[in-house]
Amino acid sequence: MNPQNHAELNRRHAVKGVLTLLLLCVHCSLATSQSYENAPFDLARSTLPPGYYGYDPEAFVKGYQEAVANEQRARRKDEFETTAEYQKRLKELEAQNPFVSKTYAFAAVPSRVSYEADTQTFSLNFKPDPAPQNNLYHSVLLKHGARDMGSYTAQNAFGAMFTVTKSLFSSFELWLPTTEGPTDCGVSVTVPAPEAKAMKPNVSALVVVRPVKPYASSDSSFKRATFSEPHENISERGAIYGRVVKVIFYDRYGGRILGSCP
Repeated sequence: MNPQNHAELNRRHAVKGVLTLLLLCVHCSLATSQSYENAPFDLARSTLPPGYYGYDPEAFVKGYQEAVANEQRARRKDEFETTAEYQKRLKELEAQNPFVSKTYAFAAVPSRVSYEADTQTFSLNFKPDPAPQNNLYHSVLLKHGARDMGSYTAQNAFGAMFTVTKSLFSSFELWLPTTEGPTDCGVSVTVPAPEAKAMKPNVSALVVVRPVKPYASSDSSFKRATFSEPHENISERGAIYGRVVKVIFYDRYGGRILGSCP
């Protein structure tokens, strides 16, 4: 994914990113704290803990980068290593790749959560957006935010002093190849109205994927501060590539699984 694609994605998801943060923060003071579980996801799992958010996408991208760096170092042939020993070790490295056969789950905002009082039924839908400027993928915004990085005093070429504020903007998306099968999911589930009313703000989609090449990517950009615009911005973007194997709708507050597909 190139920086132009990322920039377009950020523009398209600016409002959705805010809504994501608002949705994920509903009942923050009432529920258990946001809980990432940075481990492969067991498809046979029938329950989820309260406050569950799946794998932290930021940790996944950075963990993959570290794994790649470690593998590149491990692939270097030692001068005291025979060719046969080296080839055997390479095969062992490939077999240990955690991104080949395991599944991972990431929390996302459903495309639609509606309730029909007459039938006491939730209608839940997940449908990812087409990726910007790339018809080979669909994209799902997983994590989006901004962080104050403090300030410092700078001086321009004319000797004028000014205060520069620093901010870090980050976004992490899930990119789903259109060639890897359907990604849409919709279910209906019966829930009594009083319970459904309390539950609706916390209904989330857990997207379970099997990573596909290139597994993960990241890039960043930097906006330098000037005297007229004394703001220094760093934008950090990451993407996870995967094939959807399951979508689970659940109550994030209590962990109750409402339905899934396929």
